[in-house]
Amino acid sequence: MTPQMLQSLKQLDLQSKEEDISPNNVLDVVRNLEELHTHSLEEACKKADVLLKVLNDNDIISKFSPSQLEQLQKIRWFPCQNPHTVTKDLNKRPEKKGFYKPSEVRHSKYCTVVGHVMPLVAELNEKVCKQLGLLFPPPAEKVMENLSVLNSMAQTTPDLDKDIQFKTMLHDTYRFMQNHIELFREVMRKISVPWLWIDNHFVSPCDVVLAYPPELDLSSYIKKVPEEYSPFEVLLTEFGVKLNLSDDGIEEILHDVKERIDKRSPPFGEPSELRLSLNILNWMRKEQKSAKDDTPVPVMADNQTFALQPASKSVVCDISKEGLADLKEDHEVFHVIHEEVPPVTTEWLRVPLLSTRILNPEFTEQCGQTEPITLRIKNILKEYDEDSDIFKELLQNAEDAGARTCRFMVDFRKHSDPPESLIDSGMSLCSGPCLWAFNDELFSDEDWKNITRVGSASKEKKVEKIGKFGIGFNAVYHVTDVPSVLSGKSLLIFDPNVTHLKKFIQSKGNPGIKLNLFHERIFRRFPGQFRSYEGIFDCNLSEINTGKFYEGTLIKLPFRSPQESTMSEISTKVYDTDRITAFQQHLTHEAQTHLLFLKNIEDLSLQTLPENASTPPTEEQMKTLVQITRKVVDTVEISDGIRKDTQKDSVASWMQHYTKCADVMDSSTASITEIIQNNVDGCDVQYWLLYSCFGTHSSLRMVQEDNDLNVSLPIGGIAVPLQKESQTGKWAADKSSITGQAFSFLPLSIQTGLPVNINGSFAVMSNRKCLWETGMKAEWNKALLEDAVANAYITTLLVLKKLSENGSLSDYPYYTFWPDKEKVGKAFQPLVDAFYSEIVHGFCNEDLKLFSDGKKWCSLNYVRFLDPNIAVHKNVGQLAEKIFLSQQNSGFCAVPLPSWVRESMMKSGFKDIVKERTLNWADFFQEVVFRNLDSLEAQDRNAMILSAIDLNDDEVDELLKGHRCIPSQRSGELQYIRTVVNPSGKVACLYDQEEGRFLDGTRDDFCSPKRIQRLTALGMLSDHLPLEDIIERAGTISKVWETDKIEATKRLECLFDLMQEPSVDKKSHLWCSLQNTPLIPACSPVNTQPDNQVIPTLKKPYEVYNFSCRYLVNMTEFTVDHRTLKIHADHALLEKLGVRQTPPLVTVLRQLEEASKFDVRDQTLLTRIANESYEYLNKWLSDQEDPTLIAEFVKSFPFVLVEDNFVHVKSVAKCQEFEVKPYLYVLPSVLSKFSTLWECVGIQNQFTPQQFAAVLHEIESKYGSNPLSNTDLNICLDILIKGLLKTKDEISQNCLVPDENSVLRPSSDLHYNDSPWMPVSADVTLCHQLIARETARHFGVRTTRHHTLQNHFIDGFSPYAQEFGQHEKLTVRIKNIIEAYPSKKDIIKELIQNADDAKATEIHFIWDKRKHGTEKTFGMNWNSLQGPALCVYNNKVFTDADLKGIQKLGEGGKQGQCGKTGKYGLGFNSVYHLTDCPAILTGDEWLCISDPHVKYSELATRQLPGCKYSLGDQFKDSFMDVYQTFLPSDFSLKSGTMFRLPLRTEEMTAQSEICKADVRDHHMEELLQVLAEDPDGLILFLKNIKKIQFHTISPDSDKLHTPKPK
Repeated sequence: MTPQMLQSLKQLDLQSKEEDISPNNVLDVVRNLEELHTHSLEEACKKADVLLKVLNDNDIISKFSPSQLEQLQKIRWFPCQNPHTVTKDLNKRPEKKGFYKPSEVRHSKYCTVVGHVMPLVAELNEKVCKQLGLLFPPPAEKVMENLSVLNSMAQTTPDLDKDIQFKTMLHDTYRFMQNHIELFREVMRKISVPWLWIDNHFVSPCDVVLAYPPELDLSSYIKKVPEEYSPFEVLLTEFGVKLNLSDDGIEEILHDVKERIDKRSPPFGEPSELRLSLNILNWMRKEQKSAKDDTPVPVMADNQTFALQPASKSVVCDISKEGLADLKEDHEVFHVIHEEVPPVTTEWLRVPLLSTRILNPEFTEQCGQTEPITLRIKNILKEYDEDSDIFKELLQNAEDAGARTCRFMVDFRKHSDPPESLIDSGMSLCSGPCLWAFNDELFSDEDWKNITRVGSASKEKKVEKIGKFGIGFNAVYHVTDVPSVLSGKSLLIFDPNVTHLKKFIQSKGNPGIKLNLFHERIFRRFPGQFRSYEGIFDCNLSEINTGKFYEGTLIKLPFRSPQESTMSEISTKVYDTDRITAFQQHLTHEAQTHLLFLKNIEDLSLQTLPENASTPPTEEQMKTLVQITRKVVDTVEISDGIRKDTQKDSVASWMQHYTKCADVMDSSTASITEIIQNNVDGCDVQYWLLYSCFGTHSSLRMVQEDNDLNVSLPIGGIAVPLQKESQTGKWAADKSSITGQAFSFLPLSIQTGLPVNINGSFAVMSNRKCLWETGMKAEWNKALLEDAVANAYITTLLVLKKLSENGSLSDYPYYTFWPDKEKVGKAFQPLVDAFYSEIVHGFCNEDLKLFSDGKKWCSLNYVRFLDPNIAVHKNVGQLAEKIFLSQQNSGFCAVPLPSWVRESMMKSGFKDIVKERTLNWADFFQEVVFRNLDSLEAQDRNAMILSAIDLNDDEVDELLKGHRCIPSQRSGELQYIRTVVNPSGKVACLYDQEEGRFLDGTRDDFCSPKRIQRLTALGMLSDHLPLEDIIERAGTISKVWETDKIEATKRLECLFDLMQEPSVDKKSHLWCSLQNTPLIPACSPVNTQPDNQVIPTLKKPYEVYNFSCRYLVNMTEFTVDHRTLKIHADHALLEKLGVRQTPPLVTVLRQLEEASKFDVRDQTLLTRIANESYEYLNKWLSDQEDPTLIAEFVKSFPFVLVEDNFVHVKSVAKCQEFEVKPYLYVLPSVLSKFSTLWECVGIQNQFTPQQFAAVLHEIESKYGSNPLSNTDLNICLDILIKGLLKTKDEISQNCLVPDENSVLRPSSDLHYNDSPWMPVSADVTLCHQLIARETARHFGVRTTRHHTLQNHFIDGFSPYAQEFGQHEKLTVRIKNIIEAYPSKKDIIKELIQNADDAKATEIHFIWDKRKHGTEKTFGMNWNSLQGPALCVYNNKVFTDADLKGIQKLGEGGKQGQCGKTGKYGLGFNSVYHLTDCPAILTGDEWLCISDPHVKYSELATRQLPGCKYSLGDQFKDSFMDVYQTFLPSDFSLKSGTMFRLPLRTEEMTAQSEICKADVRDHHMEELLQVLAEDPDGLILFLKNIKKIQFHTISPDSDKLHTPKPK
């Protein structure tokens, strides 16, 4: 330790050790340092360095409390070099030191982060640094301040980018900021300083970007973060660095550059800005970014400079200067794009040409189908692969327009007007034959707009429309390349190929023109263009017509000519005269169905105009090929209230979104419609029952929930063909008409396989050839079929039912128009399933009454069908069908069910329901035959019953068994099969003839062998009896027993035989009834002679024990008379009947109890009873049953059979060396096998102490206070010496013992004289002289020596002995404690310390090697402690507190006592290194003994393992040998305290639980050496001890010897 440190420690008032410095000492020093450094910095630094060295070398700071540590942090006492200032030499540090608070200092590992702004330290260890907070991350403000210092340095120091040390500081700082980013968030919000080093200067993070887009250089506009900073991406992006630039951000650069240029005067850009703008535009084009009208683009400016202007105001110059001047005269604002902008970029920007601005076509309106035209139309035509679709599509358009009339005309004329009279010379190509289509409604503005869209349905959201304008209309391109539409004041001409209107079409994307007929110059200049329209369906477009308005819509489709086909990109199909003639037949064929489901069109016709017809044509030239009209001839109100209500709800729901939906149809009525077709072959009339309705469930939900479904209203309709009977005028089903077609308002080329026509707003493929089968549209079709169409189907059948009920419809089987699932196509299977589902389940929980037997209508719940297999039965098929149809049954209605209807219902998922409603054989017999059995003719009844017997069907068999249907001999009454008896059967002997139970019939019917066999199998009583009948017959035995025991025995034998048959259910609960029926012959309990003849009594089985257990019960219970019964005792039947096989425990015990009472002469019987009972009880216990009952029961009577007599168990043992009769008995060897029983009842292998004690008490009660006879005295001595002495039972501690006069007394009242040198007190009674000392002590007889201790009292208390000892569990605990004091040398230190704490001034250690006397001691156990010992004397008497403290093992009695360095009770336990029984004699008044083993002291116990004796003269005289071991002649015991530590010998070691090491001479010499080496040093730090001496006493001397120190 340095002198400075010693001086500092002295100032801290520390005596010797650094580790003893307290937190308060440190705080005092640092406060002194805080004051000292202000006027004497050098001295303060020296002291502070010493303090830091002490703190660094010793764990002192960990002793600080939180508040003390907080004080330490707030005081400015920490010496540290000041932060170095900014210089060019980054390594230079100032020499001057300063004092700082610990919170202001950081470890030197933060040098690169805060080295310019915070003091640093490196000399302290990590633990101290951590405790003082020097390892805490520096404050974020300091880090930013350090960066500011570097920023200032960068402004004065060139080329810092090449300075490795500078770059290292930057990287360390950025890494620290990223690792502690949460510390910097608040700071960064408050300050805005440039801290990111890029290109040799600091910049703000918001002014840079992490990366440029690929292939785009923006370095002239914004800087990029160097690659070296990539590890700090999280930091950079957190505090403002952009990851990258968005598309909008990149375009915003253009706007920013434009804004900069616009602010200049003149507003011209620089070359670098031009390059930047071009780079961005080219990059946007390559990346296929969308161009905007306001995107700035480079444009030409004055003097070959450039500016930036919006793309919408820019043009590409492709004309002369004159053209440009013309544009300027129009005052249009535009700018010519810069010449360096590539053409591909101007095209991407959609910058128009100057020539487009100049062109301004007259009389035309840009119009046309705005899709990729020819290819799209060509693909559409692949879907509409038949030109026959054209008529349907045009008819559909007319329907959607609301037209009532739709007419077609095939015009074969060819026109040859001059080209100049046409709007374009190319129009001359389409002046040949054409198809005209007319309807009497006008095109709306929306129609004009929608027809220009190729393949985009324009009427998808129009619920009242059935077509998809824009898709179906394209079917016209099958026949033409140039369709046109005239309606109102407008004419629209399409030219997708751009071969007919090249002059006017401005874009191939809009290949068509729309002409306004109000411009008269059109007709004047182009008369040939409109000549063909004249006279066609009242059209007049001549120049003289001032109206210029066409009332209707007229579509012209010029047929494709050969020349057009060569130029067409749509189709090469040429329409010549033959193909046109074939084409027009598509409308004439089955034209009636076209109007079937339409609402508006009532008149449809097709005309033809020959090639030679005039222009305009005459009426005679126009020939009508076919004309069709439609009208409603009758209506039927829908009477189903629930269906009407659901339809109203559906319409109301739709009205909220589509107000016109109510106009689509009327779902409250069905109609009968007449359709008349007139053609060249004559006239044809058809009648149809039509009904349509809305979907109300799944299809309705789909439309409401999915706005993207693009479907119409969920509509379904049904058309049923009818015919009118000429004679009656009634309606009838027309099965000859064509049905099975699907409609989507117009007929589809789809056959359904249904017996009706169906209509629906289906999602059809655009070519109308099939329904959608995938995706959401397929789901829609499925929902529509299951909902709207199925609803319409069922409602139509209800209408037909109504017509049938009111007589308007005749000859109508209910299933006429039901679907045959086998015939219906796959796409329409959901309809079939939904149809039959509604038939089965009803509609809205209401049953559908659509089944009829020709008289009444009912629902499926009340109909039954006959199984087809019954009707074809060869014997009773006709009879069964007659009974089924003729019998009335209020529970159901019998109706026929064709096989195809049955199969359809079953395949629709209702197989179980059909089966449930179908009467099979069992159902037929149950519901028809047996229910009407009484009303059937006997002949029919018997025929059906015999057929049921012959059927051999399980269910029918159950019915046969459950009904009275079998005739019996007694007046032919019908009986249950189970009650009929076969007259020739085995069981007939159990019945009497007058009971009337025998079968009636002949061999031709019921009594034929085959039917006898069947009836027997069904339960007729023949050779076997069911258990119920056995019970019934057993009940008759007791009556027969009274009159005829032989007959009764015969019947019993039969019954027992029947009971044993396998057919009898052995597990049936009915056996309980037999157990309560008297049917067992039994012997009474009084019959104790096996051969005694006694008339048996008939008893119930449960009242009787089996003969096999008679020796266990025959004293108290009935047993089976096996001679009368003639059945073996072990027969299982007896047990099944409930004959008691094994008696309960109590019964067997009572059997033994009764046997012990009776004077039985037959000893063999008695032995048999005893042995079997013992065996039973032994087994009962072996099965681990509860032994309590037996153990208690046997106490009440003599239980053990010994020598022909029963004796009590308490007097018996299994074996013994001696026998004490008549008091105790040994168990006979023949009974030893029942060991479990004897163990239960308490019979021991040897007589127990309790048994011996009981005998002693019995003898004591016999003699009282009189002396015992020699015989009984010897018995008592044998019991004590041969019996009880060998046991260690507690009963030996206070049992009866004979005294010196042979009188039995409690052992606690007696004494054994073991101190003959002391006189015997008058109140002491000695035990018998034949009892040895060990025997006496075993039985708790006290010694006279012990009595001396107990009987010396002062004022009622013992003056000599008080309980004393360490109140802990000692042996293991002390062993653990001395292991904490591993050196025996610690004993010296601890004893010296204890003496010093007791304020003694001297201490003596005496090694007494003598062996003291062993006569006047505490006893034999104590004598081993009279040998060599270490005695320790100090001249101070122990206080009460010291005596109590030594008892607290491991705690110490000096806790909390200021000034005492020892821990009495803790260190004192080190003496157990030397001894197992230390003793303390203090003040010559008290003797304290600690006996952890409870071995040496008379009064020590496990609870209090020690004693405290009061030392009086009489005590000293009585135990003089003990007192002399404390050296009373050598030391003043009255004024001091003597410790005596008997040294542990080798013999003690063997039994010691504390230490297994004995103490030998060399151990004691080692202790002497401790004292001899430095006795003065031991005193140096003690407060009171002034003298320490060591003495020895040799074995052969009584004098102290004090060795001289070496």
